[in-house]
Amino acid sequence: MLVGMRCVAAQYTRSFLAYSLLAPLLLASVAQADPAAAHDPKAWELLVFERGTASWVRADGGARKAAPELRGIRSGARAKDGRWLIANHLNGNRDIWLLPATGKPGQKRLTKHAAADADPAWTPDGKSLVFASRRDGPWQLYKKPIAGGAAVRLTHADEGARKPVVAPDGKSVAYTSLHPPTRRFEKMRRSDVRVHVFKDSSERVLMPNVHVSELSFSPDGKTLAVSHAAGLDLVDVKSGKARRIDWHAIDPALYAHGAWNLCWHPDSTEIACRISFLGGRHGAVVIRGDHELFFFRPGDKQIKLRAIPMPERVRGAYAWRKVKGTAKESSRKPTAKPTEKPAENSAEPPTPKKPPDR
Repeated sequence: MLVGMRCVAAQYTRSFLAYSLLAPLLLASVAQADPAAAHDPKAWELLVFERGTASWVRADGGARKAAPELRGIRSGARAKDGRWLIANHLNGNRDIWLLPATGKPGQKRLTKHAAADADPAWTPDGKSLVFASRRDGPWQLYKKPIAGGAAVRLTHADEGARKPVVAPDGKSVAYTSLHPPTRRFEKMRRSDVRVHVFKDSSERVLMPNVHVSELSFSPDGKTLAVSHAAGLDLVDVKSGKARRIDWHAIDPALYAHGAWNLCWHPDSTEIACRISFLGGRHGAVVIRGDHELFFFRPGDKQIKLRAIPMPERVRGAYAWRKVKGTAKESSRKPTAKPTEKPAENSAEPPTPKKPPDR
């Protein structure tokens, strides 16, 4: 009987040791798999463009702060330091322009070619841009230093290349390689989503034959969001496996809608976007999504949409930032408990300290 009790005690000891070693890992994995607890919407705000206005809007739909200095920007690529790349028609030609950060004067013309230039995208270090141009025939991608220098051609797609987005590690660029048009007037041509590696110019197809409206890398570089006419695909960059999101299945009122201006939260757990009707409209008719900014969490098993109302027609969200005065609790240093002092008018004198034993 004593031997049996010793065996049971040894078994429990081994189980306890195994649990004590694995528990932190299990808790960490659960915490990472719970995107709902990733951040507080009240602690974040987004730069949102509406028709004729630009504002910083709190992610829960609360306070708004006007950004009148950005009213002239309709769309473009925003750098981390606030600079903008835009494609604009000046002097009858479409070129890429650099706009300074908020509140700073001056602008710079980055491309000066007779052919049209479009689709500017930043490299993560903010030193170069990748853009599409027709300077050599069909649309192709080029890379050019912001400080100046020649544009280097990256792609040689037969039917053209558009919509570049540079990976967060700066090593590659994803883009759409266009298919031949199937009819004379085609609003959204089919294309392959390809990845071009800067170092050796190698390429691979990440997703074939889709009507792509927009591409967007997650900040951690693991996922490429591909928005198209059938919804949105979340593509694992490493494996190429895709998870499809159908807006109509989530909300029947979003039939024939597409997502635009995909704006990832810095921790890659949430996307803010505009979801608008892909078809035509008559007059001043208002359709679901016109006056809403949508949010969803790509890591959730069941995708749910959250929307905040907007006073004007939404063009899209372009950046997240922390609301001032909402520092993360985890980053706050614990403060020492203050030493208790008697009030100035206290009737009781301070208690004398006990002298040390000699």
